Amino acid sequence: MNDSLYAGFEQQAARYDRFALTQRQEAMELAQFVADCWIDKEQKTRLEHGGSVLDLGCGTGELALAATGRFPHCRIFCADASSAMLEQARLKLPAAAMLELDFCRDGFLRNMKFDLVISSFAIHWCHDIPKLIREVADSLAYGGACAFSVPVSGSFAELKTIFSALGSPSLINDFPDPEELKNAMSQRFRVYDCQVRSVTSYYSSCSEIIKSITGAGASGRMLRDSGEPPARLTPSLLKNTSSCYESLRTEDGYPSTYRICRLLGKYPVK
Repeated sequence: MNDSLYAGFEQQAARYDRFALTQRQEAMELAQFVADCWIDKEQKTRLEHGGSVLDLGCGTGELALAATGRFPHCRIFCADASSAMLEQARLKLPAAAMLELDFCRDGFLRNMKFDLVISSFAIHWCHDIPKLIREVADSLAYGGACAFSVPVSGSFAELKTIFSALGSPSLINDFPDPEELKNAMSQRFRVYDCQVRSVTSYYSSCSEIIKSITGAGASGRMLRDSGEPPARLTPSLLKNTSSCYESLRTEDGYPSTYRICRLLGKYPVK
């Protein structure tokens, strides 16, 4: 994780939950899906009798909290590069183990073993997701499973279309391609799946959409992680963007859409 991104999450940690409404909903749905539909009977029994669960890129701990509700007797590990995020997670999960680690670094799970690795709205920040998937597969105990919710290409299509029409530099981060994610899973898991769907939220104004994005960790800048200086949303660009957004307004408000890939693997190939 680069320094500016890390600083953004450190700064936003205490108020992250106010803005991350889609992330919270997806965390709850992912935990439910894993418990009810993905893991098999043997895996579920292991988790119900003290198995280990790692929430990778845990943020404020919403996914780990949901997993605890599904498997109250499991051992929860929360991992994040941001110490401020881990402090927020600790408030919700005082019994969980907190691991300050950067999943963008080589060997970040070396010598660790888990029965289940889960992650929501986190691994897209990694510059080499196939390598991350290999590391996760290597960290799973025999018969282990993983489940990730990942925003993918096509997210924020409304904003991207408007910025393009205005001739603005790209202010939205490039998200991973779901086919590439599926291919990476196929190389390390005997059973895998990749389910993509769109989730649209509605806001009272274009400014509220921008706040929801920057409030979820971008620290006043649009999401960008290309290594070049981040472009800024100037007042004039915001005004023009808001004007263009009027054509998209519905009776529910101003739309903003995530495409979310539910990336699933079990029975890792060693």
